[in-house]
Amino acid sequence: MKQYRRDIVRKRLLEIFEDQDAETVLTWLISNDGRLPVVVVGAGFTLSAQNKRTGLPASRAEVPLWNDMLDRFAGDLRILRGGYDALTFAELYYEEMEPAAFNSTLLDMLKDEELAPGKAHKALFDYPAQAIVTTNLFDKLLDQNERRWVRVVQDPDLALVLAIVIPSPPGSGRSICSNGGSRNAPQRMN
Repeated sequence: MKQYRRDIVRKRLLEIFEDQDAETVLTWLISNDGRLPVVVVGAGFTLSAQNKRTGLPASRAEVPLWNDMLDRFAGDLRILRGGYDALTFAELYYEEMEPAAFNSTLLDMLKDEELAPGKAHKALFDYPAQAIVTTNLFDKLLDQNERRWVRVVQDPDLALVLAIVIPSPPGSGRSICSNGGSRNAPQRMN
């Protein structure tokens, strides 16, 4: 990063952060200058999908969010969920219903086979990211890209990505990193 640009960025960062934090952010920006970004997407990103049959945006019935799933868990367990945070309640359901039923419920709720990538997915596919990190383990929409990005679900997958990325020109070896598993690898969903 050129010195004049550093000075401008430092000045703007000092308007937002305290001195030490501004220096930390500036150091991070300088060390990442010229590198492709890593994009992180969560459960809400799937809402931008579209229904394959109708071409319309996906409904909440097809793409439930965590609150919808927790309501289902509460109904199945016949308890009120008010006293639990989302992760604790999901763990409770997992323990009470057993892993196979837990995974089956989640897979049943997300109508993956009825969905196609929407405009946001297509924009993300065209975005020059080094990797996409996702918590969306129950949909395969990010796999439906023309770039054939490598999916990282478990440690051996990461070794494959590194073998592809290190000798490749910047941006040519991209990956989708699934935090928590993937619908394509049910053994890694827990």
